Amino acid sequence: MVVLVDKVRARIREEIFKKIPHEAQVTKVEFEGPEIAIYVKNVKFIIENESIIKTLAKTIRKRIVVRVDESSRLPEREALKRILSLLPQDAAIDEDDITFDRVLGEVVIKTPEPKVFFQDDKLLYRMIFQVTGWRPKIVRKPPLKSKILEAALRYLVSESDERLKVLRAIGERIHRQTLFKDQYVRITALGGFQEVGRSAILVETAESKVLLDFGFNPSAPLHKQAMPRLDALGIRPEEIDAVVVTHAHLDHSGLVPFLFKYGYDGPVYTTQATRDLMVLLQLDLLDISKREGKSLPFDIKDVHKMLLHTIPLRYGEVTDITADIRLTLYDAGHVLGSAMAHLHIGNG
Repeated sequence: MVVLVDKVRARIREEIFKKIPHEAQVTKVEFEGPEIAIYVKNVKFIIENESIIKTLAKTIRKRIVVRVDESSRLPEREALKRILSLLPQDAAIDEDDITFDRVLGEVVIKTPEPKVFFQDDKLLYRMIFQVTGWRPKIVRKPPLKSKILEAALRYLVSESDERLKVLRAIGERIHRQTLFKDQYVRITALGGFQEVGRSAILVETAESKVLLDFGFNPSAPLHKQAMPRLDALGIRPEEIDAVVVTHAHLDHSGLVPFLFKYGYDGPVYTTQATRDLMVLLQLDLLDISKREGKSLPFDIKDVHKMLLHTIPLRYGEVTDITADIRLTLYDAGHVLGSAMAHLHIGNG
């Protein structure tokens, strides 16, 4: 596996250094989940030459994110002052809405009007990135504060070191050469067919095992009847390569933390809205079950672990999720953040 990954890494690095001029001052290239992270010192050059990155992404057929080397970022306090000075007077953003993620080199900005950052060819976004060296991550600020979601965001930032390890471990698994020439697809219903609840579909190829949803049936009298039948195939959670959650309803997302409790340590792909909603619902489920004296096959630690492994995707974004499967999510219109999952398998 290491040899296969190293070959892929060498090919990608070669292409990156061929396409990106020395002026960008590339310091390192990392696999971070489904993205190739390019760390540079000269962010101004990259911003002024965005077409280079777009061309490179098309050439290597990978998602690319540019991060600024830590040595070229402004100190946090100074960066905060510069960001506040760049914001429009009516932006309704204060210091509490701005959080720095030292590990990923991102500044999370909560705003009631995200579109302000992307108007005029992303002018404000680009200015913040260029002036501070911190990549803006724009998050919509809800009209009503949610203590749970605020805590989730703080947790993600506080665990940035661990999250980076997770992303790089996932990247190692995704960005490798395929092992087998045989191409086949097997789809198995593990629950949710001819019943309401415990929706789960296992998609298998010669290279990968991917779960589409992993929910539970709250009306089932026994635990075994409430859970998807992963055990029927003799598959252990650690054998799964990726999980895709189509929406937050508990019959589709309720038992994803269970997978982490019993050995799964891979990615969970979903939309950002679904990520937030499923965390809310899972924590609510834990609270209600505790008050009613009922037990669940996971606890809050497993929800936190799931959160660290969740990679939010935008609609229409083609993303490598295993060595031979790409995922695109499309708006399903079912509930906030819900998605139809389109899997591109092999050369399909």
